Amino acid sequence: MSNDLLSNFGVDLNVAVIGASGGLGRAFVDHLNAQSNVSVIHAFSRSEVQFDHKKVTSHQIDITSEGSIKEAISLVTEALLFDVIIVTTGFLHDESVSPEKVFVI
Repeated sequence: MSNDLLSNFGVDLNVAVIGASGGLGRAFVDHLNAQSNVSVIHAFSRSEVQFDHKKVTSHQIDITSEGSIKEAISLVTEALLFDVIIVTTGFLHDESVSPEKVFVI
């Protein structure tokens, strides 16, 4: 994502990154932090993550828990409306679903 793409959203942007503790989410937070038109980044993740960026506020969220999602939504007031929301969460496997990679010899 180049700064040119972000310029379409304006200035003083409030951004949310959901899934900020993963590799992709963390990369988005780092990149957004370097952008001059981004003012605030809310980094949501399942585990508590601290970023060494002044623009970033970390929040815990469990996207599989309705209560956790409601709590996260309660943070969003009219004073804090997001200009950009980036979701980097995913689901790879559990006890009944496995990755699609199958080795056949």
